[in-house]
Amino acid sequence: MLKNAYRNVWRNKRRTIITLVTVTLGTSFILMMRFFSYGSHEETIKNAVSLSSGYVQIAANGWLENKPLERALDADSSLLRKIHSAGVETIAPRIFSYALATNGSSSRFITVVAGDPEKEKLVTNLYKRILPGRGEYFRNGHETVPHPYNKDKIKVYYGIIGKGLAENLDADVGSLVYLVGSQFDGSIGAIPVRITGIYLAHDTALDNSTLFTSLEGGEELYALSASLAMEDRDGRDPSLRRYTSLVLGVNNYRDAESLVEKLKEMFPTPPLADGESRENSLNYDPVVHSYGELIPGIIQLMLLDQISGEITLAFLIIIVAFGVLNTVQMSLHERYKEFGIMMAIGTRPGYIMRMVLLETFFIMMPGILVGTIIGVGFGTYFHIHPIVFTGSDAKMMTDTGFSPVMPALVDISELGIGILSIGLPSLVFTMLAVLRISRLRPVEAINSMN
Repeated sequence: MLKNAYRNVWRNKRRTIITLVTVTLGTSFILMMRFFSYGSHEETIKNAVSLSSGYVQIAANGWLENKPLERALDADSSLLRKIHSAGVETIAPRIFSYALATNGSSSRFITVVAGDPEKEKLVTNLYKRILPGRGEYFRNGHETVPHPYNKDKIKVYYGIIGKGLAENLDADVGSLVYLVGSQFDGSIGAIPVRITGIYLAHDTALDNSTLFTSLEGGEELYALSASLAMEDRDGRDPSLRRYTSLVLGVNNYRDAESLVEKLKEMFPTPPLADGESRENSLNYDPVVHSYGELIPGIIQLMLLDQISGEITLAFLIIIVAFGVLNTVQMSLHERYKEFGIMMAIGTRPGYIMRMVLLETFFIMMPGILVGTIIGVGFGTYFHIHPIVFTGSDAKMMTDTGFSPVMPALVDISELGIGILSIGLPSLVFTMLAVLRISRLRPVEAINSMN
């Protein structure tokens, strides 16, 4: 059967070669498109999370819903050790809240993110977004200046703001911006912040309404950890501090997904009672949040891009599958008399059907194999040497928050999906054509015009 099937493949060399080329090019194009899609998704996610959110955060139950200061996370040494035990090396604590920012006669209601600048550099890359000639990243510590109304000294902390916010506040590098916000216990806190740098993240919320400062400044403004002294706790851990969230250092979203699974086993999401909302829950246990929860818009963007890509691939797959079907149909049509004679001398229809399927296999396998090699080769090349956009295209992409780089990423799962997406439809179409052999009548086939 194998010998007959192989011989039949080359009865019409021209048609066989055309089909081989179709399958080869189809497989290589499908794999390359999937590799580019996979790589661009990773680059987009990396670009989005590296601005501020990070890939993974741990916060108190219910904080993510509307991020109130009152749902801050109690972080002590045991909690940090538990997180480190999951393989996390970098933990960047943050205080996230809101404040009224004033500079001279200008004022804006803004978002304030307080963190350790050295640890922030390990979980985000906003420090790379400081505009040339517009200062530097913020730092720890403070300076003292005379109080404007008495002889006391006041502490001035350091911070950075987005380009849009700097324009709205009429502020520049060196400007002193005053922040007034509601503290953890409901009282009013205020600090002055010296602007050390102005960044451009190409993100509306970050550029137009966000100020980053040190944890020391955030603690004085919002007094999260200071509020612990007012609480009566027996045997309180002296290392206990309050933060709104902990940002974990993760290299990429694949590592983030495996880390989230591991951490969710260690910190399961608390169940809700009947009628209870998460933001009003009395449970403040640590909860793990992945980048998809922190920036849900990026997931929707990826989904829309994936849907459009899959529609394009579907048309390409159908074209290749119909090409294989056409080859099989033509081969069957030309050999009806041959099949009729074989059946007349006792050959079972099942034997003929298996032989035709083997012929299709002999045509498709070399095409899929060569197409896979070509696709993986191009994917590997563009992974090492990604496509870099320049000129107006690069500016348009950066202005909309995307990186002007289009890399490919060779992934085993995408490789298998690409091969199956070509192989399965082609085999299904072939089976539908081959089923006609079971209904073939030997006398009619012998007397056919072929």
